[in-house]
Amino acid sequence: MSQYAVTKALNEINDVLFSQYTALTFSRTPSVIERGVNTVVTLSWNPTFNGAYEKPSALTVKKGATTLTTDTSLKTIQDTEGITETTAYSIEATIKGIKKTASATVNAYYPQFAGASASESLASADVLALGNKVVAASVARTVTVQVEQGQYFWFAVPENFSITSIKMGGFDVSLDAVATVAVDGRGNYKCYRSAKPQSAGSYTFEIK
Repeated sequence: MSQYAVTKALNEINDVLFSQYTALTFSRTPSVIERGVNTVVTLSWNPTFNGAYEKPSALTVKKGATTLTTDTSLKTIQDTEGITETTAYSIEATIKGIKKTASATVNAYYPQFAGASASESLASADVLALGNKVVAASVARTVTVQVEQGQYFWFAVPENFSITSIKMGGFDVSLDAVATVAVDGRGNYKCYRSAKPQSAGSYTFEIK
């Protein structure tokens, strides 16, 4: 076998081995943000060979089409400009001559609200005043609501979400018809209200 053939075969073997033993992880913090609220994102990555850190010979980290860094000595950066909407980040690193890529997305959602009110219907300010606020990719959660005598339970979610079940102590909560409320700066919300006013107390709900 010629020297060229031997070298070619060895290179092919090395490529296979290096491909199997090189890896690149990529993460972002936070992974979920409140839509419309500027948030700084921290990006972290770890290029490895055979399980140990390996400094890449080339690196590109991007926010969409914009390059954030090409510094091969870094393992983390902050997107100090911040984001207000769902944003995709990506990374390409060359490790032992092998190019590895990864991506991570920060998802932006309008908040969900839960609380109590004596009103039979809500306006924008009433929705925003409900006491329990969460930003999440799903409506599924457990929430505790403090209710004064004669108040209704209220649950409000952005219109692209839907609540299919609200239970208390394993039993379905009787609800009034869903109302649509335009919330300033956040679009329409679906608002779910208990069918009757409640006695004063603390109530825990399982929402799905």
